[in-house]
Amino acid sequence: MSGDKDIFDFEVPDSEAEKEEMQRAIALSLEQQQPPRAQKRKVVVLVSDDEDGADQILKRPSTTIVSRHRTVVTYVSARHPEKKQRTVSECKQMELERLARAKAKAKENERAETEVKPMNFYDRAAAAALERAGEKKKKMQLVDLSSPEPERLPALKFGRGVVKKTFRTGQQQQKDEIRIEEVLEKETLVTTLLSSFQWDLEWILKKLPLDRNDHNVVFVMHAKEEQDRRMKEAFFKGLPRVEAVFPNMEGQVNCMHSKLMLLFHRDLKSGREWLRIAVPTANLTDYDWGMMGGVMENMVFMIDLPRMEIPNPEQTFFLEELLHFCSEQGIPEHILNDLVHHDFSATKEMAFVHTIGGSHAKDWEKTGFCGLGRAIKKLGYSSGKGLEVDYVTSSLGAAKPEFISTIYRAAQGHTGIKDLQRRSKGSIKSAPPKRGPKDFFGRKVDNAAAAEESTDDERELEEETNWDSIRQRFRVFFPSIDTVHSSQGGERCAGTICFQRQWWNAPTFPKTLLRDTKSVRQGTLMHNKLLLARPARTLNSKNGKMAAWAYVGSANLSESAWGRLVLDRATKSPKINCKNWECGVIIPVPAENLGRKLSGEPVEQKGPPEMTVFRGVVPVPMKTPGEPLGDKQPWFFLEASS
Repeated sequence: MSGDKDIFDFEVPDSEAEKEEMQRAIALSLEQQQPPRAQKRKVVVLVSDDEDGADQILKRPSTTIVSRHRTVVTYVSARHPEKKQRTVSECKQMELERLARAKAKAKENERAETEVKPMNFYDRAAAAALERAGEKKKKMQLVDLSSPEPERLPALKFGRGVVKKTFRTGQQQQKDEIRIEEVLEKETLVTTLLSSFQWDLEWILKKLPLDRNDHNVVFVMHAKEEQDRRMKEAFFKGLPRVEAVFPNMEGQVNCMHSKLMLLFHRDLKSGREWLRIAVPTANLTDYDWGMMGGVMENMVFMIDLPRMEIPNPEQTFFLEELLHFCSEQGIPEHILNDLVHHDFSATKEMAFVHTIGGSHAKDWEKTGFCGLGRAIKKLGYSSGKGLEVDYVTSSLGAAKPEFISTIYRAAQGHTGIKDLQRRSKGSIKSAPPKRGPKDFFGRKVDNAAAAEESTDDERELEEETNWDSIRQRFRVFFPSIDTVHSSQGGERCAGTICFQRQWWNAPTFPKTLLRDTKSVRQGTLMHNKLLLARPARTLNSKNGKMAAWAYVGSANLSESAWGRLVLDRATKSPKINCKNWECGVIIPVPAENLGRKLSGEPVEQKGPPEMTVFRGVVPVPMKTPGEPLGDKQPWFFLEASS
């Protein structure tokens, strides 16, 4: 706010004599009648960020206001040891000096908070400060300063987000590994939503507090055939407080492959409530979570979000797409209502991306590879030519050059509409004109001025259309037959690692892209789905400078997982066809991970960074740069000897 807030920044004396003296000084200095007595230790907190909004609140009969930027004005005792009579000029001079000090202090505090720029999702405090500075909502809240301050709760375990690898039985647990029990933390669970393609129900049910009457469970499951659905429904009828959800599997939809955990917690001792979102690459089976001697490894993204009293469905892009996905899956309304009662500000630099099974014309840009490109652009992680992509997959489709190019351009921040226009030879229905650039407050600005101030997410960066260039910068990690045979579990444990010889032998298959997937944990096979993107330059997003980003989720490198954008014959408009349900998370890597020079200055990014840039953000699970397959054959799961 402007200088108006200075008139509310005053002190409350202890004694009546001091109070009267201060009131006379203020009245004389302002040359007006004596002001009313200060109210007793109550503060109205105004949540607003613009001066116009604050002015409207000031017109209300409230007496004391604390600014939107949390420069909280507390009432403290004034100490005036001297009691001598002061002249009017002395009192006026004292008041002017006090106002000047208060104004300078308020500006200093305001500048200190608004200049905070969160660099990554690990900096939760900075992200919250920027969230407050940019929010356009007003919220009134009474704070009773006479009440004792509540004890500060310890920080949430994964409050800034984390990616870990699954623990392997028989091995010593490392810092970047986690067990399924540590993900669930059943002692404080009150509502559990789990989704997966494959299930070991007996195993996972033992991990949940089913004996507690305050615990509810929702399972989101695959059921293509009606008979399969009826069988599963009959099984769950015998379990109290357990509900099964079966997303739409009609028509072209073949697989409910998404893996998502929404874990609502309540700690009765501390009174704290929070939501843990977990997005694993693992199915809900024991071997995917490191059992059977740790023959298979996976990864999981997790973040803890605190509960808030007032629901807000319009917080971040992450929440927006999570709600959209859950709603399309048919998740119960009470789960959706619970979601918006949590603070998603820590997800501001991340995105929840998904593939929704079916054909989508209205929301084609929101899902599949189109949704990936849209998310990258919206976050400000769009990159031009020179992007390096490493994709770890446990299932590989036909992977024609056209599809690989589509995923590469999506990683650059393109939705695929230009590809469709090229394939359709201009017959696509023209899209509405883009809106002009706007400033922070949503006001239209001059194009020339905006060109200098705009960040990468507001620019249309050149896409890479040259296949010869793309294939030099795109690597696909998939195991060879030799790697599977020499693994700890051998080929009997490789049934969920899928590829077919007919695709490998096709003349269009880009064999030179494949790298033999060898885990840094010797003898372990991978079920990971991981995209590591390293741009040739620093990404200047609104949330700070980023050096790279990663996708962790359920989507393998196949058209079934990411969808195909086509032209609707009837409407001549784009639509995306998706055979699978998938979901995942985009996680940024801050520019600080590039390191610093001996002088202490940050390293300037010149070309794509090394894979070490992901250290501390995403544990890279495979040996890099990866050995090209060459004369070796990839693993074909249909040709296993047993």
